Amino acid sequence: MNKFNKILRGTFVLLILACVLVAVASCDGGHQHNLTKVAKVDATCTEAGQEAYYVCDGCDKLFKDFGATVEIDAPTEIPAV
Repeated sequence: MNKFNKILRGTFVLLILACVLVAVASCDGGHQHNLTKVAKVDATCTEAGQEAYYVCDGCDKLFKDFGATVEIDAPTEIPAV
């Protein structure tokens, strides 16, 4: 491999690393959540319900609270009674 190819290869690797770092840094950096409340659904004798939660209109993340301090993977289920 000649010197030019080594430089080109090194530049390409640095460019890829820079792109990855920018993507990771911008994941939540500076993003202000615009939350919409999803109402509680009461359980019935045959159907499970779910606790109220908030969803961000910009990034679709779910939160337990309006302050977006407790992120959740899914709404809390209320078992059928």
